[in-house]
Amino acid sequence: MEYSWMVVGVGVALEGYVYVGKKSRAEVAFVNVDVAVRRFYISHLESLGFRYRVIGKKIISYSLELAEELRRRIYATSGIKRLPPEAYMYPRDAIRWAFTLDGGVVLAKDPKSREVIFRSKSAEIVKNVAALLRVVGISYGIRGNGTLLYIKRREDLRKFAEIGFLEGAKAVRGRHKGREKNELLKNLLFPPLTSYFLSRGARRGSTHRPSHHPREFPARPLASVGGRAGGSQGG
Repeated sequence: MEYSWMVVGVGVALEGYVYVGKKSRAEVAFVNVDVAVRRFYISHLESLGFRYRVIGKKIISYSLELAEELRRRIYATSGIKRLPPEAYMYPRDAIRWAFTLDGGVVLAKDPKSREVIFRSKSAEIVKNVAALLRVVGISYGIRGNGTLLYIKRREDLRKFAEIGFLEGAKAVRGRHKGREKNELLKNLLFPPLTSYFLSRGARRGSTHRPSHHPREFPARPLASVGGRAGGSQGG
């Protein structure tokens, strides 16, 4: 039950809203277009026993009980959104879900610019996600007036890859729209050989082109894994 509250709470906190009006009128909306993401959210909404309607991009429930529970969980007394307390009960799963919704992979040509990012208009939400990363031992940086969190060091990217994105979730905008986010993450850690040689040539100021018979590198296993700032990215 708590896990489903985590999924629904994080989902609405990041990509939705809660409305409670007069005469017990209520509306809880989750707004997303990705098939895998919508399926995952709906499965946990159903496990909590709440009915819903799908209207375009929105998955809407008119349950007053759900609206009041979420308002208590994801809104501070000041009215600012935050992650629900259940997120801290399942930090790895909450990280996977949060980055699936509002995160991405930056595949820049310059290796120093490659990173995994999480973006939110709410600095409070970014702080919440940062706290989850600290729990699992992943270092990060924050820029953009506190609205963009990034993971850049290779060791931390490997740790993030062990968590990954929701399986089947795809980038919904940008150059890599339609590609699975976990595939983009794998390319970030293990770029194709052509990109490898080109980046090395660019750093040396060389015009050398990769050989038709590039050196073979031993396969490096990637841990099993569950997508906007500059360069080529998926979000």
